[in-house]
Amino acid sequence: MADEDSAPTQPVQPTKLTAAMHTIALTALDKFCLKKWVNKTGSAFFWLPYTTFIPDDILVALLDNLPLIRDREALARLARGWEFLEEDGGALFDVICSLNMEFDAMRKESGEESTQTRRAAGLIRCEYWPHPASSPSQHGSSLEVEDMPGEDSAPTQPVQPTKLTAAMRTIALTALDKFCLQKWVNKTGSAFFWLPYTTFIPDDILVALLDSLPLIRDREALARLARGWEFLEEDGGALFDVICSLNTEFDAMRKEAGVEEAEEALGARATAWHGAIETTANARSVIGTCK
Repeated sequence: MADEDSAPTQPVQPTKLTAAMHTIALTALDKFCLKKWVNKTGSAFFWLPYTTFIPDDILVALLDNLPLIRDREALARLARGWEFLEEDGGALFDVICSLNMEFDAMRKESGEESTQTRRAAGLIRCEYWPHPASSPSQHGSSLEVEDMPGEDSAPTQPVQPTKLTAAMRTIALTALDKFCLQKWVNKTGSAFFWLPYTTFIPDDILVALLDSLPLIRDREALARLARGWEFLEEDGGALFDVICSLNTEFDAMRKEAGVEEAEEALGARATAWHGAIETTANARSVIGTCK
């Protein structure tokens, strides 16, 4: 066995992306390819699709090993044979570094949330049967329940949700994607004809909106999150209307879910109490028979 007093080991470097991280990374790299491709000159760049900028085998290798790309040498090994490595490798490395920083923060936040969840699970106790030390007196005929701490304190205000559930995020992403398509097809100009509608809201801004959507309750919050968006002044109002509609829908979903959970908890508590009372009655009948 290793010495227990030795210095703690460094955390193991993650080697794989989660499904959500993989999607974010693929979107960012796809956007990088598009930006670089449209700035190239030559007939090949006009006729070939931008998806040929990074060959599929290299793209897959980058995604599979992205958490391990922490220096230029690692990128060079994985992208060996890439035609634009010398010219655009630096810019690609910057994108990968930005992704790794974002994913490191996501892992850290996820770890802290898991710790808080485990800690809360250990603190919450629901006891339907009195502890033996506080069991009713042999002369008593009713069950005594120990009061839960804090029942007489003033109720706290509900905490404003800061995250979307997976289902809500899917609904929001679908609504924002539809919004982008509707706005894009009504724009005029060659860029709106050749570029995909998904470029209407840049990926980094779209992710920021989804991550903080429950907190966007006024135009100022939207302006802060969408800072730098090309169409903020022109289409920000319409986008805010979509977000308000989503928040109204999600608030109703949370309220309905809270009512259902409360009803389930009350039902479970009543069932437990009925079972406890029935058990007590059976035990007393047995005692009476023995007498």
